[in-house]
Amino acid sequence: MPHPLMGKVTGAHVAKILELEEKSLDYSHQDRRDARRYGTWAGIGLAVLASVVILVLALTNHEALVSQLIPLAAAFVGGFGGGYGLGTVRQRR
Repeated sequence: MPHPLMGKVTGAHVAKILELEEKSLDYSHQDRRDARRYGTWAGIGLAVLASVVILVLALTNHEALVSQLIPLAAAFVGGFGGGYGLGTVRQRR
C-alpha cells in the first residue's frame, strides 16, 4: 500500500524540490568560496603581524640579524609570488 502523500505529489512539486536543491548546491559553493577568501586574508594578516613583531624585536636587540632576515624574507615572498603566478598560468590552460 503506497504512502497517502504519494497521490498528492505532482510534477510541479518535484520540479520545485529539484530547483531548491540546485539553489542549495549553489549556496554551498558560495560558502566554500567565501570561507577560502576569508581564510586567505586571515593568514596573510597573521603573517604580516608576525613579521612586524619579529622585525621590531630584532631591530631593538640584533641589527646583524635583521640584515640577514631581509634578503631571506624577500626570497620567500618572491618564491611565493612565482609559485602563485605559475599555478595561475597552469590553471588557465
